[in-house]
Amino acid sequence: MILDKFSEKAAASSKKLESLRNDQDMKSLSAFMLFIVTSAISLAYYVQFKTYHASLKTLDSLKTMLANPNARVAAGAQGKVIMDKIRNSKRKA
Repeated sequence: MILDKFSEKAAASSKKLESLRNDQDMKSLSAFMLFIVTSAISLAYYVQFKTYHASLKTLDSLKTMLANPNARVAAGAQGKVIMDKIRNSKRKA
C-alpha cells in the first residue's frame, strides 16, 4: 500500500517533469524558429535593398550617358553613315 502510493506519486511527478521538459523544448524550438524567420526576412530585405540601389545607380549612369551629346552607339554601315553626318555637321559649324 505504501509502495503503491509512492509509485503513484513518482509517476505523477515523472509526468510533471516530462511536461516541463516538453514545455522547455517547445520554447527552445520556438526561439530557434523565430531566429530562422528573422534571419530570412533580414536577408531578403538586404538583397532587395542592394538590387534597388544597383538599379538606381544604373539608371543614373544611363541618364548621364543619354544627356551626353558625344555618346553614340552605332555599328556597321549605318554607323559609318551616322559618323559621316556628325563629321559634316562639325565641319559646317
